[in-house]
Amino acid sequence: MRLTIVDRLLDLKSVYHRERFIWGGAQDAGNLHCKILCDGNYTPQRATRYSYDTHGNVLQETFYGNLTGQGSLPVLDANNLPQDNGTEAYSKRYTYSQDGKNLLIRKEEDSGFIITYDYLPNTDLPTAELHYDQGTLV
Repeated sequence: MRLTIVDRLLDLKSVYHRERFIWGGAQDAGNLHCKILCDGNYTPQRATRYSYDTHGNVLQETFYGNLTGQGSLPVLDANNLPQDNGTEAYSKRYTYSQDGKNLLIRKEEDSGFIITYDYLPNTDLPTAELHYDQGTLV
C-alpha cells in the first residue's frame, strides 16, 4: 500500500490543496511516477513526473505547470500523468555510473546548468563536484 493523496485543509470542511502521488505498477511498484498538486477544486496546478532506469535511479524529472505566468495548467492523461500538450515544462536529467555502484555522475538541467561528480576509485566517496553554466565552469 502506498500513499496516494494528501489533503491540506483550511478548516474541517474545506480543502486548501491536494497532493496526489502516482506510483508505478508491477516491475516498478516502488517508483513514484508523478506528484501532482491540485487546488481546492482538485484542478491540477503543477505536476512533477519521474522516469527511472532498471536499477530504480531517477533518469529524468520534469516539472509541468505555468512556469512563466503566461502558460497553461497541466492536463493529465488517463493514467494521471501530465500530457506534453504545450504546457510549460522544465527537466533535469541524471546519469549514473555503470560500474555496479550506480553513483550519480552527472545532472543536467534544461537551462544548460550541469553538475558533474567524481569519486575516489572503487568507492562511493565523492572527490569533486564541478558546476557548469552553458559549458563554462563556474
